[in-house]
Amino acid sequence: MILRSEPKAPRRRAGFTLFEVMVTLALVALVGSVTVAGLRGPTPELRKKAEIARFQEDFAATRLRAMREGAFRAHETEFLCEGASVLVIFADGSASGGPVCIAGATLTLYPVSGRFRVEQ
Repeated sequence: MILRSEPKAPRRRAGFTLFEVMVTLALVALVGSVTVAGLRGPTPELRKKAEIARFQEDFAATRLRAMREGAFRAHETEFLCEGASVLVIFADGSASGGPVCIAGATLTLYPVSGRFRVEQ
């Protein structure tokens, strides 16, 4: 009579492999960095760009209104560099011109075109 031993069940190891731990840590670090960046809010550079864009949109809307109505409009702002507080926009779309200072950047308004050039 031959005795056969029953096949042994494969041994299971408890715990995780090094690879699994590294992947998990990488994912936690990625999620953490995205969360921290989102909680900080906008940077000063983004705030400056947003303020410039908002001013240009307001000015463009006033310019469009002046051309549509066929009369000059005054665009009041606190951002003029030389102490004046009003940019005048004429019925043909041209403007009084001059520099506008917003958050450390200077926007030069071209009188004929009513367009701005941004200088940091």
